[in-house]
Parts: sequence; structure tokens; C-alpha cells
Amino acid sequence: SYSFCTLLNKQKKKTRFINRTHTQTMASIVVKGIELVSPNPSKYVGEFQWKFFVECFEQLPDEMEIKFVWVGSADSEEHDQELDESLVGPLEVGMNEFVIEHDAPNHKLIPAEDLLGVTIIFMSFSYNSQEFWRAGYYVNVSFVEDKLNIDPDVSNVDVNLLARNIFLKKPLFTAEQIDWGTNAVPEDREDEPAVGV
Repeated sequence: SYSFCTLLNKQKKKTRFINRTHTQTMASIVVKGIELVSPNPSKYVGEFQWKFFVECFEQLPDEMEIKFVWVGSADSEEHDQELDESLVGPLEVGMNEFVIEHDAPNHKLIPAEDLLGVTIIFMSFSYNSQEFWRAGYYVNVSFVEDKLNIDPDVSNVDVNLLARNIFLKKPLFTAEQIDWGTNAVPEDREDEPAVGV
């Protein structure tokens, strides 16, 4: 297993994310695309809806797991929120498309000083409890009305007045090789992830 470590400057703090892109050498599953279907920007409390394009190169017996995580604080994983955990599959050989919806993060579980500003939402893709790919997006949380963002009082925030804006054009990727439980070597394939919105 591995974790993301450093690089997003959030109010002069460091988060656990680093922008790395690896080729998924001989991966049996490759994430080809991610689209945010729900509105963006949107209200903070609004549901997320994502559409995925995933290519499977050989028949696998087990399901793929996708976890959605909201980073609640740059200082500690203690405030990370798992927004959803979905099992997909077993996938058919070829291109698979599917949509997953999940709730917004619970603002009450986020430290008041970290509620506003830039954070990250990421999705973790695993097979047989092995994470093989991770995609993350920067998210800015602010008040809908600009005047409220001037010296905001975070001690008692009405979450219904907040908005979120996902920076879809600057994703973070990390890929890792795992044991897929097969020795098959498919031909004529493109393993490089091509994620876009």
C-alpha cells in the first residue's frame, strides 16, 4: 500500500498529495475517463454524480471497488471522510461505462478552520483489496455570496450558504502495479490512463 504525501499548499499547510502519473503496465483494468455529471460549481450540500469509463482487458472473477474520500484537513488523515464505497462488476471485457452517486461530506466532521478554502476529493480503485489507481481533484469551498468570504466567521457556518467548485482540469493521478491473479498477457492494448472531463 502507499499514501500521498505533500504538495498542496493549503493555508501554508502541506497535504498528503503528490501529482504522479504512472503507466499501468499490463494492468487488467484501466480507468480511461471520469466525468462529473452533477453541476459544477454547486451547493456544498449537493450530491455528487460521476460517470466512469473503465476498460477491462481480460475476464476477472471479482468485483472492482471504488472508494470516494473527502480530505477534511491538510494536517491529518483523521478527518478524512469516506463518502461512498461501491462494488462494480465483475466487469465485462472491453469498455465499461457506469455512474455512481454519493452524498456530500458532513461538514460537522471537518475542523472549523479547514471547512473553507482548498481541499481534495479523491477516488481509490482497488481489486482484491489492492489499490491499483487513484484520482484526485482540488476543490474550493467558499460562501456563495462574495461578501461573506471577506473575513468569514467559521465558528458557526450555515452549510446551506456554501458552494464547492471542483477543479476538473487539474486532476492528480497515481497508479500502482498489483497482482491481478492471472498470467494472461493481452495483445494490442493501451494501458496509459486517459482521464478527462
